Amino acid sequence: MYLFTFCVLLHLSSDNASTITSLTHAMLVSYISITVLPDIMHLEFSDSHWAGHTSALLTIQYMMYDIMNIKHKEFYLHHFMAIIASLYTLYTNTYQVLVLFIELNEFSTIFLNLITWNISFAKPMFALTFFVCRIILLIWIIFWEGVPSVFLTLLLQLHFLINMFWFVKIIRRIRRY
Repeated sequence: MYLFTFCVLLHLSSDNASTITSLTHAMLVSYISITVLPDIMHLEFSDSHWAGHTSALLTIQYMMYDIMNIKHKEFYLHHFMAIIASLYTLYTNTYQVLVLFIELNEFSTIFLNLITWNISFAKPMFALTFFVCRIILLIWIIFWEGVPSVFLTLLLQLHFLINMFWFVKIIRRIRRY
């Protein structure tokens, strides 16, 4: 519960707490996932893995904190699905390799948070990493590789639909500029 405690304390002390906690979570789980990627490429999605276990714990803590700061309804669905999927993988001690691939989605969140600080390269990098790490990666996982768990497949398909909804919004915003 260290990340949850960190998020709450930061929330009480900073105006940018939501951005900083989101950035912290995204950087932590992205780093974990990227560093173990060479080791997990040969494993099955259903395998357990210490890094997937750690990432699931971090995600549960962050999502529990962030539910207090949600401004858009679709984020509730996104956060509840992340919590449920993470709890499922921890309870069953399975699909922790899948968690690591899904946590790669959070790489785009790093650039989303950098946009709030007006960093010049953040907008194009956010759009690019969102497309690669969320759209392409989820298509590969769901439709190319497949997940044996019907429950997790349903959650992943909902996750994909939410990300498609957000990607359409990103494209519309880009087209306005």
